[in-house]
Amino acid sequence: MSVGTEVVVDRSPRAVRTIPDRVLGIAGALMVALAVVLAIVGGISDGDQPLTAPPLLALLDPQDGTVVDGPLVVSFDVQAELEQQPGGWGIGGYHIHLQLDGLELMPGPTDISAVRSGGYRWHVGELEPGRHRLGLYWSDAQHRRVAGGASEVVEIEVR
Repeated sequence: MSVGTEVVVDRSPRAVRTIPDRVLGIAGALMVALAVVLAIVGGISDGDQPLTAPPLLALLDPQDGTVVDGPLVVSFDVQAELEQQPGGWGIGGYHIHLQLDGLELMPGPTDISAVRSGGYRWHVGELEPGRHRLGLYWSDAQHRRVAGGASEVVEIEVR
């Protein structure tokens, strides 16, 4: 009769861990901690960072009381160089909107043209005959109106 040797195999999770498992565990814990920190304080935005304050939009034409024949063209000055951004024509994290009779309009890529340093022209298009109120303002990346920098609101008549 032979006497056998009994082999004991420890299959507990602690026994099969290796150094790479520990490294992956530590890396995973660091990633979770980073995600929590970014969720609390915020991370990099999906657009350009906003300026501290938007530059003033000065509506030059049409002026209050103007009678317009033909398509509406809005001339304005801004003390910054506008560029076509993913969110529209703007600068930094801001882009331009036109409020026309309570509607918010954004210019298309070819609607705005530079006429001189700081001067721009927005080809809005045909409007229904009658009285209309309009003004320019800035929006953020989520298209929320930004306080400051808005032009005056004018009332015009289209024939």
